[in-house]
Amino acid sequence: MSRIGRVHADEMRGLLGMARHCPAREAIEVRRCNVEIYHRYRENAVAPGSIAVKFYHSGDQIRGFLREVTPPGDDDTIFPGEEMEPHAAFRAARNKMSGDVMRPIYVELSEGVNWNPAWGQLE
Repeated sequence: MSRIGRVHADEMRGLLGMARHCPAREAIEVRRCNVEIYHRYRENAVAPGSIAVKFYHSGDQIRGFLREVTPPGDDDTIFPGEEMEPHAAFRAARNKMSGDVMRPIYVELSEGVNWNPAWGQLE
């Protein structure tokens, strides 16, 4: 692959203004560093209006649903819908974002559900 198609990770962050951490330190293809970053949900530590995706077991599969976090003491808004596969749940969460600022998507894992790195990076 030519130099045009490959960029060093530090150059890529500088050129694209990316604030995300890319673990590769050698020449990489640009598209490989576009990893979605999600944040672990912690009760009372997430701003009202944020979107949280809760994953749980449904039979032998992992499914998720969305909710909008409300102020403490209020019931969160659960978005109606069928069980969603993880990638569909993340796509729906991004679609619920309003305004020009892309806010973080928070993730809550039910008991027995482990994070799958194929979904992105969980911080």
